Amino acid sequence: MGDGASSPPGLVDMGIDHGLLEYVFGKHQRDSHPAGNPNTGNEHKECRVNKAKAVFSSPIVKALFWISISVLLIFLALKDVKLADVWVTLLQANGRYVVLALMSVAINVWAKALRWWVLLNITEKKVGFSRVIMALMTGQTLNWFFPGRVGDLSRAYVVGSSGPGRSFTLGTIAVEKVLDTLFYALIFITTLFLLP
Repeated sequence: MGDGASSPPGLVDMGIDHGLLEYVFGKHQRDSHPAGNPNTGNEHKECRVNKAKAVFSSPIVKALFWISISVLLIFLALKDVKLADVWVTLLQANGRYVVLALMSVAINVWAKALRWWVLLNITEKKVGFSRVIMALMTGQTLNWFFPGRVGDLSRAYVVGSSGPGRSFTLGTIAVEKVLDTLFYALIFITTLFLLP
């Protein structure tokens, strides 16, 4: 046993050496905090969170997510549709009008994406046109299947998270709706004057 003068009163009488106590409790503290830092546990937790963020922000995971969403929406769109009837209808349709209809849809989507891209890029944080058009098409598809303009909210979340911010992105979507309303009102008034 060690010297009684170096041990706490009462522990020496019990036959417990002070050096042994220091070793035991020191080892417990080293095991609890490997680096000798009480914040090591929090650092490990933050490290795990950062690794999870890195995984979910990887291009492969994002691609798999959007592919899954696309497959789900295609399934919802076609689950009650008889593809044989659709094929028969397409065979009976005038091919030129079908092509013109598809071209008009493509031009409409491209024009809307271009307008939104211009609105988004008035800030310093630029957003790529390809990301804008993908978010727009995904948002429009979600609006077809879910109420409450969920697709517009998804647009604000997806583009806002990587660019100018969600609040600003949501504001640009609101500006879009105002412009659409004014344009439709102009078409309506023009039609009234043109009708006999």
